[in-house]
Amino acid sequence: CGKRETPCDGAAALEGVTDATVLWTCQYDDEDYVDDVEECEAEAMVVLQKLRQKLQAEETKLDAVVLDAAATSMMGKLLFKILSKVDMHVALVGDETLYVAAVPLGEDDRMPWQELLLAEMRLQMLVKEPTFLGQVTLAGAEDTGLRLSVLTKDSSFVTGFNATVADIAHQTDLLPTIEKIKGGQYIHTPYEFSRIFKHADYDNVAALDQWGAQKPLEQQSLMQFDRLKNATKPLLESTVAEAFAAKIGALEGEVVGQTKVGEGVVYVGQWAFARAVLVWNGRDHMDLNIAVWAPKAEQVAQNFREGFLKEIGEDVMGATIMDVMPRGYEKVVNFLYDIEKEEELRWA
Repeated sequence: CGKRETPCDGAAALEGVTDATVLWTCQYDDEDYVDDVEECEAEAMVVLQKLRQKLQAEETKLDAVVLDAAATSMMGKLLFKILSKVDMHVALVGDETLYVAAVPLGEDDRMPWQELLLAEMRLQMLVKEPTFLGQVTLAGAEDTGLRLSVLTKDSSFVTGFNATVADIAHQTDLLPTIEKIKGGQYIHTPYEFSRIFKHADYDNVAALDQWGAQKPLEQQSLMQFDRLKNATKPLLESTVAEAFAAKIGALEGEVVGQTKVGEGVVYVGQWAFARAVLVWNGRDHMDLNIAVWAPKAEQVAQNFREGFLKEIGEDVMGATIMDVMPRGYEKVVNFLYDIEKEEELRWA
């Protein structure tokens, strides 16, 4: 506030609303200015130390620091100096503390010292985000009014500031205009410590039911063969047909289909509990699809691939990609050999 003999509108407004501690502007003489400032700082420290002890006993912080229009810039600098001390700042100020300055509108275009002080506090004291500085002009009749500035680290500032301005517009004759807000809407995501989950933390009933119900009857093998880069021997249609028929015959099966498609050919063969489809593009690429009864699938598919490449010429074509998957019913996702293992299901 200003000097003791002058009115303090800020303190009067808070009377009866909250428990306020008034820091009066010191009496000082221009001739003894330095000594007076030192004495003033000592007096202010006494007041604030008592306030600090009270807040620590109540385990709370200041709700607001109000800079009255009657206060002097010297007292503003003094307050800034005291609150810049780490121990005092930690003891008095919290993240939800508001710094408020209300300055009457006048003809002077210069920024009032109160607003300059809040801007400096934002840069020097409330450094880390979130930090917000809002300013609203409250215009009254006949060019009267005031400009209200609010500084805080409260993460809900933007919402509260807008709501307060709306209440002023509805409950008073003042016309509020938000001049600026520095700092954005802060979205806080609480940190949660990671935890180690056990198998018992998961509901495995559906997975266990699916495990026991699935019936993998076949194993499907998809293979791709490509012509080797250093191959010189030509690949003829008759060679492909004979190689495919030879492998099917070796398994006591037969070729049941041979269809020309563009420049290539599709061959279909079958034998007991198995079938094979070979697609050749007529030039340098083949796709082989083999489906075999599950108990013998892996060895049959491997023998077929190796024997077929040998018939074609291992210096002509080579296997590039192979994928294996189970086939059956009841949502099959596992191979037969997985289900037949006599081991305890650690996840169930």
